[in-house]
Amino acid sequence: MPSCLKLIIMKIKPLSQNLSKRLNSSRILSFASHVLTGSAAGQLILLLSMPLLSRIYSPDDYGIFATYSSALTVLIAVTVLRLDSLIPTIRSDNESINVTRLGLFLCLSAFILLSVIVNRLDTGYALIDKVINSPISFLLPIAVLLSGIYQILSGWAVRKEASLLIGRTKLSQSIGSVVAQTSFGFFGNGPIGLGLGQILYQSIGIKSLFMLFSKESKDKIKLSDMIATLKQHKDFIILGFLSSVANILVIHLLIFFLSNSYGAKVVGWTLLAQRILGIPVDLICTAMGQALLSRSSSRSSDELKDTFLELMKYLIPMSVAISIFSLILPLFIPAIFGNQWEEVGDILKYLGIMYSAKIISSPISVVLIVLGRYRQILYIDILRLFLVYVTMVNFNTSYKSAILSYSAAMTFFYIVYIFYTYYFVAVSRKR
Repeated sequence: MPSCLKLIIMKIKPLSQNLSKRLNSSRILSFASHVLTGSAAGQLILLLSMPLLSRIYSPDDYGIFATYSSALTVLIAVTVLRLDSLIPTIRSDNESINVTRLGLFLCLSAFILLSVIVNRLDTGYALIDKVINSPISFLLPIAVLLSGIYQILSGWAVRKEASLLIGRTKLSQSIGSVVAQTSFGFFGNGPIGLGLGQILYQSIGIKSLFMLFSKESKDKIKLSDMIATLKQHKDFIILGFLSSVANILVIHLLIFFLSNSYGAKVVGWTLLAQRILGIPVDLICTAMGQALLSRSSSRSSDELKDTFLELMKYLIPMSVAISIFSLILPLFIPAIFGNQWEEVGDILKYLGIMYSAKIISSPISVVLIVLGRYRQILYIDILRLFLVYVTMVNFNTSYKSAILSYSAAMTFFYIVYIFYTYYFVAVSRKR
């Protein structure tokens, strides 16, 4: 073994042992580590499959799929009303069961509605209408149903701290997605293959999660109880829903904006760049956020500041790593993904700062949900949506300037979220 490799291993080994001890001593990081165990393996499979998929599918295929996927994400947010975040925070199991049942009912209702209207829509935007009129649109109703159900049941699993179960489903989802997208891609199915893979990625594991839920959901379903619970948490549902939709819209605003102004190829390049950075960042954000939610129903206000600072201690080094990664990787894009994806390198540089801020902001902003600051979350998300859109319109001289302006505006608001969250944590502790 080369001496330099031995030196690297000698340096890494004590660090990994120290991290393991810290994970065992922290319940939040212990939960996150269990989710990460399955999720990290699954995300690694997705990352390793990307060079293959980039040679099977063209940038235009990715562009059509990106527009479909963004529309799907918005529809899921509208369907679940952010109930998956409410379920772990309710102190009463009976109320939480009613919220879970309500979420499942909403998913079924959305499936029926979309099945009727999806092919009758006309948005006036060329690429979006192209997606609606293409075969991939037939996947939307079933995708909303299955993805929504998984999201709702995941909320229950988080409540029960079933981190190992969540991790296993994440691993299965990644394997199923890669197999489906690769198989359908070889048969020349284009964006439909990517869409089918996404359905598997967002829904495998529903059976296991439903079995966990059904163990405690044996009472007869009463509509009156569901309505009563709905009224009791109406502030969260109304404000949380509006905030969730505004948040999802601003995250996918770049895809919608580029699809309308620059066409499928540019959207495809952007999607690949977002996946390269987004897969590891979203993995960490989800695991840390779920870990915090899993302890929220029994956590006092006095502990939140310590939790906030504990998370920051781990997230800041990760943020620095993402920044470095986004600057180095562009050198190798053509060799890894093919010459038709060379422009992805520049997009990675523009988006790197945004994802570096997101990896800190997203997990700790869950604290605002725990504190019940739904109205403040809504105000920030609506303001962010408006200002990010205005920024992109004013700097829309090319697709690169649009992406750079989007990244800068989003980074600013992620930093605002960090300080805003810390402020409310400090105020909560004083009370």
